[in-house]
This record gives sequence, structure tokens and C-alpha cells, in this order.
Amino acid sequence: MKQYKNILMAVALLFGAATATQAQSVEKGYPYNFVTLQGGVQGTFTNYDFTKLLTPQVALSAGRYFNSKVGARLHVQGWQAKAAISDTYKFNAITGDIDLLMNMTNIISPNRLSDKFDWVLLAGFGVNYAWDFDEFNCQNNALA
Repeated sequence: MKQYKNILMAVALLFGAATATQAQSVEKGYPYNFVTLQGGVQGTFTNYDFTKLLTPQVALSAGRYFNSKVGARLHVQGWQAKAAISDTYKFNAITGDIDLLMNMTNIISPNRLSDKFDWVLLAGFGVNYAWDFDEFNCQNNALA
């Protein structure tokens, strides 16, 4: 029985050594820049019919990963938005933000075998701006 135990331990050590030699440094390929273009639909949750408040959105991001763990990006999104008081009204809105990107997967496991999945933590600061409230002003004045 002791002999089987020793053989199993030796095999386990060999597999561990093989895995360690196959592990690649995730620092390969860093730093790098990226650009992202996104599109989608935004909905506003109110007591009004949700399907009538869906609006298109677009976003553009540009950033840089400085190493395998930390990066930064500039992100801008917006287009149209809808809300409702007695009826729906449209306005235009834009959001801009600066984010710090922390790749938590690489922080927790820097010598992982596969990089098919990344868990990225975002921390940032953003500002919103909206304009073209003509329909809102008409509805608001009618209720007053």
C-alpha cells in the first residue's frame, strides 16, 4: 500500500512539474491599445410602458492596457433617450467617462494556462449631458 502511495505522489509531482513548465507569463503581448465600437438599445424603467421607451445607443471606447493587470480607457456613449410623464418624449444625451481597468483574473492567477476568460473590474468617473427637451417642456407646461 505504501508503494502505491509513493507512486501516486511521484506521478502527481510529475504532472505538477509539467503544468508549471507549460504555464506562460501573461505579460507577453503587453502593453497594447484597443478601440471598441458598440451599439444597442436602452430602456428607461418607469411606470410607463417599457416597450415605448426603448431607444438606440452607440458607444466608442479607446484605451490601453499598460500591463496584464492594469489599463485605462476613455468611453463615450449616447444618442437618443426617451422618458414619459403623460406621454413619451425624446431628448438627446451623451455620457463620457474615464475608467481604470483592473484585470482581476490576472491579479489572482498571473500564470494561468488559458486566457479565454477575463474578469475586469472598472472604476471611473463620468459626466452626463442632455439637450433638446422641447417635447418635455410642452408636456410639462400642459400639466402645469
